[in-house]
Amino acid sequence: MKQLTSLLCSILFCYNLCAQIEFGIKGGVHSYDLSNITELELIDGDLSFRLKPKSASFGFQFGLYSRVNLLGILVEPGVLLNSTKYSYSFTDDDVTNQIIDEHFLNLDIPLVVGIPIFPFLKAKIGPVGHVLLDSSSDLIDIDGYSQTTDRLKYGYLLGLGLDFIKIRIEFLYEGNLSRFGDHITINESRFSFDKKPSRFLLNLGFAF
Repeated sequence: MKQLTSLLCSILFCYNLCAQIEFGIKGGVHSYDLSNITELELIDGDLSFRLKPKSASFGFQFGLYSRVNLLGILVEPGVLLNSTKYSYSFTDDDVTNQIIDEHFLNLDIPLVVGIPIFPFLKAKIGPVGHVLLDSSSDLIDIDGYSQTTDRLKYGYLLGLGLDFIKIRIEFLYEGNLSRFGDHITINESRFSFDKKPSRFLLNLGFAF
């Protein structure tokens, strides 16, 4: 009898746990704010040029998420592919205001906690990791240029989430802990801009 009771309790516990777990897909767009990042002057020996962020195109992200309800607090890990494109204005002694581009493909790994504010509305906060998968840059044409990119970078997310039946909508602000352009290396000297980039994300998800 005790064994039967223990088995029933285990089944009930597993059922309740599974009932609190949600899986789904989500995707959306993002845009980096580069307005506060000033011009970078790179001087290395006889080499001298200026680089200024001009714009960041809308990027896209798509992937999977899960959600666990722990006493009303939602823990939401996820894995998303994220594409980004930057444009710079490049100037040196021979070239004036040439536009050059960089492309990055990252695997984003957010771990967001959702706190209910009103019915269907939640505040969200948590860390996010960025794993570099692939990149290309027109800066490769600069003599002595190489790319030294950390495989894993970190940031943080703040925002709001809205639930409607199986639809999940979130608007997030992301701050980064690394300086913008810290992958730029000229003749083995590493450079970076003076500011850390931020971006806004709009995601639409669907729960299975």
